[in-house]
Amino acid sequence: MDLGTLPRDIVGAKCWYSRLVKGRPIITESSAKTPTNDLSKKRSSFWVGWGIPIIALISVNFLEAYLPARLIILMMGGAFLWMGAGCVINAMRCGRLHCYVSGPAMLIGGTLIMLLGFDILDLGPIRVMHISYATILVVALSFVPEFFVGSYGQKLKSNMKE
Repeated sequence: MDLGTLPRDIVGAKCWYSRLVKGRPIITESSAKTPTNDLSKKRSSFWVGWGIPIIALISVNFLEAYLPARLIILMMGGAFLWMGAGCVINAMRCGRLHCYVSGPAMLIGGTLIMLLGFDILDLGPIRVMHISYATILVVALSFVPEFFVGSYGQKLKSNMKE
């Protein structure tokens, strides 16, 4: 397909789609990266995507004396992987800056927790809790840029227009 034949708004730098179906771009208003597509702003999707996994992570501190270590590792790794997938999906849906950093960080953290916890990977003195704390720190720091440029980069975009 010759991109020169597509309208400028489809080919231009502000193009928001990344997939083509049978040579035609998927162009719908609902699939645009807008704050209205932010899953974390909807109560039900927030609880499914992040609320329940956060509760699972907090509960690990109280349940580790009662549950087998492998189950604790599954809970921790699964919670980070689930939230990471949610952030990656959210970054694609709405373009939230925090999600571009926290999604991959949680996916990497969850994977490392599983690999370390099940003795597939040995990182010497680094333990599961170190990975967990580092992941939480990176996720917390990923909110900082939003204070300066807005959750969706709107402050940066408005400054560029002037």
